[in-house]
Amino acid sequence: MRTIKLLMTAGLMAVATLFVKAQTAADPQAVALKKLADGKSFTFLAKFANLSAISKEVSLNATFANNQATSANSHIKLVNNYYIKMTADSLVAYLPSFDNQYDNGAFASDGAVLTKRNETPMKYVTKTFQYAVKQRKKGNVTIVVDPKDDPKIDKFTFEIDPNGNSRVNVDISDSRNVSFEGVTGPGN
Repeated sequence: MRTIKLLMTAGLMAVATLFVKAQTAADPQAVALKKLADGKSFTFLAKFANLSAISKEVSLNATFANNQATSANSHIKLVNNYYIKMTADSLVAYLPSFDNQYDNGAFASDGAVLTKRNETPMKYVTKTFQYAVKQRKKGNVTIVVDPKDDPKIDKFTFEIDPNGNSRVNVDISDSRNVSFEGVTGPGN
C-alpha cells in the first residue's frame, strides 16, 4: 500500500511539473522576453538603486529624491534618467555612481547636471563581452554580461520577469556592488 502511495505521489508531481513547464512555454510574455534576451537588443531603465554597506559619510550627507538613506542598506529612488542599453555589439550603461573610487577609472563622467548630492552620473561602454541567457521558472530570464575590455567591471547580471520588472546587479572589482531596480523593454 505504501509503495502505491509513493508511486501515485511521484506520478502527480511529474504531471504537475510538466503542466507548469507547458504553461511557461505557452505564456506569450515569457516567449517574448526570451526572444528579447536572445536578440541582445533591450534597454533597462533604472528607477531605484540599492546600496549595501553604504558609508556613514554618504548616509549623513544624502539628499536623495526621497531624502532617505539607511546605514546598513539603502533603497534610493533615482530622479535622473539612468539606463543600460544592450545591443548585439555593445553595452552602454549610464548609471549613478555612489563611490568616488572610479571617477577616472571604470566609469568616465559625461558632465551631466547633478540633481542629488553623492549621486554622480557615470557612463560606461563595453564592446568586448561574453553574453549568456538562461530561462528561469515562471518565464523569468537571467542575462549575464561579462565585459572583457575592463578588469574593474566584473559583470552585469539582469534578472527580468515577463512583465519587464527587472533587477540588475553590477559587480565592480575593489568596490561596493550596486543593484538597480527598474523595467526592461525593447531597445531603440
